[in-house]
This record gives sequence, C-alpha cells and structure tokens, in this order.
Amino acid sequence: MLKVSIHNKKYCTTGRMRGFRGITLWEIEDVRTGRIGGWIENECNLSFRDEAWIDTEAIVCGTGYVKDNAIVYGGIVDGGELSGAASMFGGKVSSGHICDYAIISEDEENTGYTIIEGGVIYGNAVVSGGRILSGFIGGDAKIWGGIVGGSAYIIGGEIYEGTIVKNNARVLSGTHNSNQVITSYAYKD
Repeated sequence: MLKVSIHNKKYCTTGRMRGFRGITLWEIEDVRTGRIGGWIENECNLSFRDEAWIDTEAIVCGTGYVKDNAIVYGGIVDGGELSGAASMFGGKVSSGHICDYAIISEDEENTGYTIIEGGVIYGNAVVSGGRILSGFIGGDAKIWGGIVGGSAYIIGGEIYEGTIVKNNARVLSGTHNSNQVITSYAYKD
C-alpha cells in the first residue's frame, strides 16, 4: 500500500493499484470530497499543500510533479512539472516545465500525440499535437503540431503540423504552415 504523509490532509489511496511500465500505480481519492482521482506512483508526484489535482484518466509517475492549481485531466506525466494554473488534457510530458495558464492537449484529428520532452511552456500558450524538445513557448503562442527544439523562443503566432522551429529561432506572431523550417533568428511578424 502506498504510504502518505501524516501531513497529507488532501488525498489518500483507494487501495486500487495497477501495473504500468514495470511500476505500481495507486488510485487516489480526495479525502475532503470523496472524489476519485487518477494514478500516482508515490506521494512525490502530487502536492498535498495546494489545489493541484490528477483526474481519473491521468497518470503521474517517475519524477513527474503536479503542484499549485495545475490539473492533469488526461495523459501521462513521467517527468517534468506542471504548476500555476496549467492544464493537461492528454499527451505525454517527460521533462520540462508547464506553468501559468498553459494548456497541453492532443489533437487526434490532425496531429496526433503531443510529446513534451523539455522546454518551458508558459503564459496562455496552447500545445496540441507535435513534439517539444526544448525552447520557450509562451505568450499567446499556439502549437498545432510540428517540432520545436534548440533555443527556440515562441511568444505568439501559430505553428502547424510539419513546421520545424529550431536553433535560435524567434517566432513573434503570424501563421507558420506545414513543411516550413524556421531556424536561427528567423521570425515572422
């Protein structure tokens, strides 16, 4: 049985467990409301000092951590951190920091799975589909697929499937369509 701190007055386990990639996950329950939550590997995956939550369709394990008012509604967080009022509706976060009011989701119709392997996603940014390897995505940026890596800095505009933003690229605004490569210090406003 998963042990929780005596200071944890927020959640407990339901006693239900399941295997996932060779580890044991535990289903959680809000002790204040009785609301059933998602699955964690250990207490280090979900803060018990604030309103962060992991919903029934979500998994947080490994070094993944959810805190503040962030909510994971779906997907897998096995590394990295969600904080602030960030929301995750699907995909996978293996590294990086998703914070402020950023949204991570899946766009199954167009771009498929969202994979966050690094970087910082902040502000009102939305990432739906694609692969984020590193860089900074913030402001009102919208990523609808594609690949972002290097020291890319995206603070506005829209990036669509097939677009690659890499090296030291700066995207401030505009629409960047499929099969476009944005590299060193290129931007479109």
